Amino acid sequence: MAKISSFLILSCGLLFMSCHPEIKETRDKLYSRHLQKHITLTIVSTPVPKDKNDFDLLLFNDGEAMNQLGVKDIIDSLNKNKLIRPLIVVGIDAFEPTQEYGVSGIPELLSQSTLAEKYSNFVVNELLPFVKKKSGVRKFNSVSIAGPGLAGISALDIAWDNWQKFDKVGYLSDPSIRKTSIDFSLLVKKISLSRKRPRLQFWFPEIHDVKDSQRSDSTGMDKLFDVLEKKGLRQSISQETGADKKSFKSFKNEFSHFLLWLNEIH
Repeated sequence: MAKISSFLILSCGLLFMSCHPEIKETRDKLYSRHLQKHITLTIVSTPVPKDKNDFDLLLFNDGEAMNQLGVKDIIDSLNKNKLIRPLIVVGIDAFEPTQEYGVSGIPELLSQSTLAEKYSNFVVNELLPFVKKKSGVRKFNSVSIAGPGLAGISALDIAWDNWQKFDKVGYLSDPSIRKTSIDFSLLVKKISLSRKRPRLQFWFPEIHDVKDSQRSDSTGMDKLFDVLEKKGLRQSISQETGADKKSFKSFKNEFSHFLLWLNEIH
């Protein structure tokens, strides 16, 4: 896959200026019978195209961080420079992140990710139909799901189990300043035991300083690459130059590259 040059990113004006009025951001709530609570949604959309089916859809785990991460500004800048197709991003606010995000169906999980399966059912069986009805789109041009850190593990897990519903899935660096590491081992185990070979495109950041104890997530990511390669899916993986440190500024640059990748045709 052709690399997006740094010059292109800079030239498209990603200085996060005030948003163009045509980019809309709204808040909504959806009651989930699976989770038995109302889930808050942050929805960012580009102007409506002549054919609504031209919209791409991105479900973004960890919607609470969307304002802080400048997602609306990034979309606005790329849209004004005509670098992305019509896009709707739906940010999902997790009520209990440590319980809802994670890997479903693994017996080892005792105190964490207890709601992962219910959260997955919410996303696939409740949220997707809700977004289609709300937007008036019968069939999106493409449907993707992504998230940072543990929310990204959740996105990979949901896409793997429901690959017929998704075209692309992305794992993004955790922009939190907290020194946390992401454990990919349970996801690796689940995929290695699975007989599936889904038609999915995967996106990962290229993480540097793999020997740094703070970046132990990259070592686990290598294990995930290995198991995907054994499944014959290595050609479905795209790895872009990502953040060399955890910061919201570096995440914004990484997320810009990710959106440009979503816009590519595979």
